[in-house]
Amino acid sequence: MKKTLLALFVCTAVSFSAHATVNDYAREGNTYLSVIIKFKAIPSLLKSNSQQLLNDSTLTNKPLFHPNRLRSTELTELTELNQKYGFDRYQRITLPSSKSHDIRYINNIINELNKNPDIEIIYPEIQPASLEFFNNEKHNANNNLSYSFSHDENGIIPDFRQLQDYMKSPDDKRPGYYMGGVNRDAAYQYNGNEGDGISIVSMENEPWNEQHVNLPEISFHEGNKYHRTDDHDTSSVGIMAAKDIGTGVRGLTTRSRIGFTSWQANNLYNMIPRLKAGDVVQMGMQTGGGEITGCKTSCFVPQENAPDYYDLIKALTDKGVYVIEAAGNGNVNLDHPAFKGKFDVNKRDSGAIIAGAFCAKEGKKAYFSTYGSRVTSSAWGCWDVVTTGTGDLYNAKNMEYTASFAGTSSANPIIAGVVASLSSIAKAHNIHVTPAKMREILQQTGTPLAMGDSSRVGTQPDMEKAVAKILALSDEDDRPAAPVADAGADFTVEGTTDIAHAWPLDASASQNALSYTWTIAEGSGIFWLQEKQGGHAVKKVNGPKAFAFIPANTEGKVTYLLTVKGKDGQVSHDEITVTITKTEKPLDNIEPYDGMNSYPIKCTAVSHNGNIWFNQWYVDVMQEEPGTGGKWGAWREKNASNNNCR
Repeated sequence: MKKTLLALFVCTAVSFSAHATVNDYAREGNTYLSVIIKFKAIPSLLKSNSQQLLNDSTLTNKPLFHPNRLRSTELTELTELNQKYGFDRYQRITLPSSKSHDIRYINNIINELNKNPDIEIIYPEIQPASLEFFNNEKHNANNNLSYSFSHDENGIIPDFRQLQDYMKSPDDKRPGYYMGGVNRDAAYQYNGNEGDGISIVSMENEPWNEQHVNLPEISFHEGNKYHRTDDHDTSSVGIMAAKDIGTGVRGLTTRSRIGFTSWQANNLYNMIPRLKAGDVVQMGMQTGGGEITGCKTSCFVPQENAPDYYDLIKALTDKGVYVIEAAGNGNVNLDHPAFKGKFDVNKRDSGAIIAGAFCAKEGKKAYFSTYGSRVTSSAWGCWDVVTTGTGDLYNAKNMEYTASFAGTSSANPIIAGVVASLSSIAKAHNIHVTPAKMREILQQTGTPLAMGDSSRVGTQPDMEKAVAKILALSDEDDRPAAPVADAGADFTVEGTTDIAHAWPLDASASQNALSYTWTIAEGSGIFWLQEKQGGHAVKKVNGPKAFAFIPANTEGKVTYLLTVKGKDGQVSHDEITVTITKTEKPLDNIEPYDGMNSYPIKCTAVSHNGNIWFNQWYVDVMQEEPGTGGKWGAWREKNASNNNCR
């Protein structure tokens, strides 16, 4: 694996910046709840991170994450998560309610915290918003439906299942519509299609009405579990998991286990140990943050814009849980350079499926939907989705139905329901599909939108094609995955004149490997290997880690060969080359020039290329090599007439 990494070092060192990284400042248009910090990963800080951080003693910091009512095995998992993702390094400073919109006050707190060298990141916590809020004015429903349903005194619910066009095949379209549905009927033939053995967690502002005759009860929860007046999640759960009662509506799954978590980060944290690979989390909230792109109002973006939620989502997807995350209703471009690659999977990837919304009638991105290359799947969102809740389609106590659910509010649970069904089908066929693979399958097999808008909000899932792709994985899964050797990046070191040095070699990035062997491909007899630092010089080491042993007074190149073997005996090779540069002998006991050092003191003498040089002023790291700056450069020879350091 030929990569290049300049490593002009003599020993390994870890350094931290003097200041924290401010992830974002408070901006107009948002409501702020707190300022959140994450301490650096220094063990000693974990014992003292309850220290008072601000001059204002009324502003105290408390842990953002803490366990709730968990079993011992679940607590053990949280401890492991803390070590891996740093959840125990997060602290929260609650703002006075009167200051939730005081931008100057909040940013002054951030600037004061920014002086603390122990803090890694700082950002203000935005009050997440329900997905019922949109960028610009609310659209008036024009869903091409003709209906007139009145309350039946005998409690007989009309059958609305034929109005759930978002579930139909891509070619079965509502009159005048460009887009059909997700092709749910095509999946009924497969074992597991109803979501058997899969848990779906809906994360919203308020739970659904579990008294609704068409909806399941809440099986497990974190945070508030009582429905009051908000029917948003009632509509979401109707899409994902409405019971099959032979009338009303039907969920994309009907036998999934359904849980709820309130939107607060600590609730989702405590939900992680209660979920397993293949389960689904529907994140039905959005947050501000798009203001940095020039957006002025309702600049909603995905919840992972906040570092704490990003870490939570990453922990879930690393566990194999599918996270379906609403893009938000802010019409914000996630590819905007102001985000600095936050939504570029080549720079960081939470593993979530970010869902956008389209208008099925036109087949184009909904005007309000946040968009970008990170948004890979989309679904109906323009006030034409039939589900439970609100009562504009049919209104009786605990029998309310709507024909105008909209936004990424409706798109997100559609995709979550699709994924839950697909996950259960895969499980029934003993096929493991990672969150990243599921995201890829949905995008590649989905139905494209009109006018190339799939490049902005992704494709609409097609369950028939997605199932075919998943079942095709079974043949691949029967064979052990091929090993892939990764010896690491080539690097350069400076030779020594006094003692030998050993440099670490690490093959732990290799994939699907059961055994590892390091040998010397070129340079044997001059350069060696060590099994452990300070051990014997050898020509072969078994194991993922070894040391490149470089004797004193040597220069040139040595190439080490890594051989890994997989489960079925397949072999993979990779090489890493270490370049040893010539050691410059000091002149007159003067240390040689080192480009990785700074020279802040004027008239410091160094030896370089057989001459002695003096800096005429401060020289920074790699700023100027002696002999390259010309007559009036920073470095001047000892006997030069323009050397002011005699």
